[in-house]
Amino acid sequence: MEYVRAERITFSAGERFTRECSASDCKIMKKITLLIVALLFAQAVFAEIKMPKIFSDNMVLQRGEQVRVWGKASPDADVRVDFAGKNVSAKADKDGKWSLFLPPLETSAQPREMLVFENGAVSKKIGGILVGEVWITGGQSNMQFGANSMIGSKEELENLPKNLRYFAQDSGKISETPLSDFAGWAQWLVAGKDKLGNSNAIALFFGSRISKALGDIPVGIVESSRGGTRMVGWTPIEFFNSDPLMEPARKMFDRDSKKWKDSEFEKMSAKWRAARDKYEAEVAKAKAAGKRAPICPWAANMQAKPDISKPYGVNNPARLWNAKIAPMAGFTARGFLWYQGESDYMWSGFKSIFEGMKKAWRKAWEKPDMYFLCVQLPSYKDNGWEYMRWDQMRASLEDPNGGIAVSIDTGDKDDVHPRDKKPIIDRLANIALNDVYGQKKPAVYGPIFKSAKYSADTAELTFDLRGRKLECRGEPRGFIAKCADGQWRGAKAEFSDGKLTVKTPDGSAIKGVRYLWKGWVKPDVCLYNDAGIPAFGFTDEKR
Repeated sequence: MEYVRAERITFSAGERFTRECSASDCKIMKKITLLIVALLFAQAVFAEIKMPKIFSDNMVLQRGEQVRVWGKASPDADVRVDFAGKNVSAKADKDGKWSLFLPPLETSAQPREMLVFENGAVSKKIGGILVGEVWITGGQSNMQFGANSMIGSKEELENLPKNLRYFAQDSGKISETPLSDFAGWAQWLVAGKDKLGNSNAIALFFGSRISKALGDIPVGIVESSRGGTRMVGWTPIEFFNSDPLMEPARKMFDRDSKKWKDSEFEKMSAKWRAARDKYEAEVAKAKAAGKRAPICPWAANMQAKPDISKPYGVNNPARLWNAKIAPMAGFTARGFLWYQGESDYMWSGFKSIFEGMKKAWRKAWEKPDMYFLCVQLPSYKDNGWEYMRWDQMRASLEDPNGGIAVSIDTGDKDDVHPRDKKPIIDRLANIALNDVYGQKKPAVYGPIFKSAKYSADTAELTFDLRGRKLECRGEPRGFIAKCADGQWRGAKAEFSDGKLTVKTPDGSAIKGVRYLWKGWVKPDVCLYNDAGIPAFGFTDEKR
């Protein structure tokens, strides 16, 4: 005789129900229930909110500004973010994308947790979060230069502030389309806990100085750099294709693409076609003999087929932006720190391209006045860097929200990666503290050429000294003059009672004057202010 009992089954979601069943039925019901619970659990895991890796444990959020937070949830899901006693909600769109802004946060060195809810349930937890100052850093190999390799790094690394955080990412990734998250590894590292010797010297020690100068507040440095890269690779494609500032870059890219097509492209295409024809013949032969087709060699593979749009390889427009910047574009920060130009020195129109790239970054962050601080390239072997240094300086000093650290008195004649980067770091930090944080420094820039008064064979030079005094260390040197015949020649210079004059070497009428106008000029650096900061190199011609 079968007996009947009432059994209460409890679901993990808190739902309960009672059903009368036979003993055999109850066993079946238990199995079904367990299966349902398992499916519900699997669904919950699968539906977890996804956020870019920059939103992860130990991150630093920018203080004093609305903080953008974003990610992906289930389509049309209700999303809520709780942090520091504040909670903000958003509605995911049909693709699951959502974005919101936390209200301005106060400085905090206390590690706290962020909870992200989907449809009322906690879906993601991010721990160890501090609130302070955030800087986005980028560039090429001198920005990527490792902390361990810098002169004086041992003491610097031993004295990093405890509230310094460093976001590192895989430097090798590129992409043809913008990514929603970093393709390789990316994580926040903690000073005093994680080893930071392989991090970027300029970025890391800049962050260290900012933190200490502001009272050991939390500072987050977001790294993004790769050696041997051009600005066009760091510029979003829509901007590269349309903005007038990028016109010089577009012209050069079109020219180089044509050259690629007419020369290397055709050579590589012919080589690929030959390999492809050979492979297809081998496949046909194998098929006719009833044998298995051979494996396609790389030289004949479709992926090895030359692409007419890629004359620059990794530096093709937007490839670096897509992989390394797009996943974090809009992550709330105080400013940008940039060290690059070595790969762009041969390009005409450098100033316009640099201004265009800065404009594109600011647009991506939706902050047209976001501060952009960069390094003027140092002294190096004679290769045309003087033109690029001139453009870097003008593009930065003409920018009301820009700054530039002079480095003409540093560098190595034969090494593009000088190890002495401490003077550059000190100057970058002082500029930021002065311009961004209102700490009035006695001097952040050296003498800046203002004008020349031409008369006969002599030019009298005046400088913007920013309240400092002009000094000449040793005999005046490093000057050239444009003579009456239009040729630039070594000039005679005199410094007396704070006044500087330059004369043509042959006594002819002077038509122009230049200072430090070649690649390697370190031995010729002589003009400083009384705070010991060198003058920028310059060029001027008689109007």
